Amino acid sequence: MMYRKTGNNRVRGWILALFLLTVSAPAAHADITFNLRAAPVNLTMADGVVVPAWGYALVSTNEDGTTTPGDDVVKVPGPTLVVPPAQNRVTVSLINQLPEETSLHILGQVLSNNSGPVWTEGHTTVTYTGSRPAENYTARVRSFSHETAGSGGVGSYRWDNFRPGTYLLSSGTNPAKQVQMGLVLPMVKDAAPGQAYTGVAYDKQLVVLFHEIDPVIQRAVADGNYGYGKTIPSSSHRAPKYSLINGKSYPDASLDPINASINPITPGQKILFRFVSACLDTHIPQFLGTYLNAVAEDGNPYDFPRSQYAFELPAGKTIDAIFTATAGRIPIMDARLDVTNAGAPTPGGMIAFLGVTDTVTITKAVYNAAGQSLGVWATSNAPGGTAELSASTSTGGTPADLGQLIYRANFGEYREVFSGVAAKPDSVTLTSSAGGSATVAVP
Repeated sequence: MMYRKTGNNRVRGWILALFLLTVSAPAAHADITFNLRAAPVNLTMADGVVVPAWGYALVSTNEDGTTTPGDDVVKVPGPTLVVPPAQNRVTVSLINQLPEETSLHILGQVLSNNSGPVWTEGHTTVTYTGSRPAENYTARVRSFSHETAGSGGVGSYRWDNFRPGTYLLSSGTNPAKQVQMGLVLPMVKDAAPGQAYTGVAYDKQLVVLFHEIDPVIQRAVADGNYGYGKTIPSSSHRAPKYSLINGKSYPDASLDPINASINPITPGQKILFRFVSACLDTHIPQFLGTYLNAVAEDGNPYDFPRSQYAFELPAGKTIDAIFTATAGRIPIMDARLDVTNAGAPTPGGMIAFLGVTDTVTITKAVYNAAGQSLGVWATSNAPGGTAELSASTSTGGTPADLGQLIYRANFGEYREVFSGVAAKPDSVTLTSSAGGSATVAVP
C-alpha cells in the first residue's frame, strides 16, 4: 500500500501524539503498559565476531498512572517484562524502528485487540488484514496479528486477561526471519507475591532463555539479501553457529555463575527457574548431579510436580521448575551438545554454572609444635565432598597458603594435617569452591 510522504508523516505524528498521551496519563483500558522500541543492534559473539540483529528496548513502563523510565537499550533477548500479580490487563506499545513491518505475539495468551492476521499474495507486497478475501486460495499468512509499520511506526497490542506463568513475547510477523533476528523477550507473571502458581512458592527466580544465531542469514537480512529471489531465499537451510543462554555463550562471565543477579543463593532456598526457548531448533537444558521439580509448562501448572534433571524445549516452549538449593557449583548444559562457539575446539555455547553459596564450619584446628604441623577439621553444606576447601593461615598479619583439605567420606567431613608449619599461626581460614568461607583462631 502506498502513501504520499507528507500524509504518511502526518499520520505517524498523530499516532505518536496519542502514544505519548497514553504513557503520560493513567491508562483507561490497561492496568500496566510497557513501551517498547524495536530496532537494529550489533551483537559481539564470544569469539569476537560481530553479528547484526534486531532487538527490543524498554523505553518506559506505565502502571496505574505512574511512569517509570526504562534503560532504552536495545538487547537480544529483550528485557524481561514482569507483570504484577494484581494486574490483569497488559498493553505493549511498540515503536518500530526496523526497516519493515513487525508485530507482537505471545504464545499462550489471547490478544484482545487483534485485527490480524495479515495476508500476503504470493511473493508480492500486496496484503489483506483480517479475513482472507472470499474465493481467494492463494494468499498466505505473513503475520499472526496486526502489524506496526516500519521506519518509526507505532502500534498497540493489548491482553485483557493476562494469565500467570512464563511466556515468550516475539514478533508475529514472518517468525522464521524476525524471531531468528532476535525479536524475542520473556514475560512473567506470578499468581501471588512469591507464588508462581497457586500453592507453588519460591524464594528467588531466574529466567533462562535459549536462542541461536546463524550469522550468514542474519547478515543477509541486514544487507537486504534475504527473501524470495535474493541470495538467501529462506531459513530452510539455516545452520546456527552460536547457541546462547540469556544472549551470551560460554565462557562469558555472566554464565559462571548464571545466578549473579540473585546472589546469594543459600542451601535450602527454593529457586524458580523459568526456562524459555526462543530457538527454532529443540534444545535440552540438563542439570548435572541434581534434580529439579518441574511445576508447569507454557503457563499451565501440573497437577503434581515432576522430578527431572533435563527439560525438552522445542521452539517457543516454556517450562517452570523449582530447585531446592544445595551448595556447590552445578553445571548446566544443552544435552544436545550445542556447546561450542562456531565449531571451536574449546567449550562454549550453551554451558552455564549455578553457584550456591556454601556454609563452611571449622570444627577443630590443632597446632603441633613438636611436629610443626597444623590439623584442620571442617564440614561443608556441599553434598558428599563436592566442594573444594582451600586452607590458609595468618601469622602476624602475613597470609600463607596451605593447600586443600581432603574429604573423608567415612567421617562425613574434611580432615587434613598440614606439615612444615614452623610456627603456630594466629588463625586459619577455609575457602569453599562453592562460595563461603570460615576463619577461627588457632588455640
